[in-house]
Amino acid sequence: MATILVIDDDPTIVEAMRAALEIQHYTVIGTVDADMAPQLAHTYHPHLILLDYLLSGSNGTTVIEGLKKDPLTAKIPLILLSAHPKAREEAKRMGATAFIPKPFDLSLLYTMIRKYT
Repeated sequence: MATILVIDDDPTIVEAMRAALEIQHYTVIGTVDADMAPQLAHTYHPHLILLDYLLSGSNGTTVIEGLKKDPLTAKIPLILLSAHPKAREEAKRMGATAFIPKPFDLSLLYTMIRKYT
């Protein structure tokens, strides 16, 4: 089954995503530290990255930019998640594979994960 990297500054969200995805037999690597994204992506070679737009100390576009510039992570599908009104535009502009508005339905999340893994 696929490995998914979850990046969100809220540990409750990371753990909820972990639980929801592990039930579906995905391997989940989660972090609340956006600066760890490149290192975790290099170490675990995820099939997909789920990234929150608003993060402590930065935003998801900074993370996307770094991952897209790195030849080892540039082709990993990345789904940006957010309730922020400008996040959809930013996701498209920065080259995210897809966008899911928060709050989201788990069936939508599972559909998108199956589509991109």
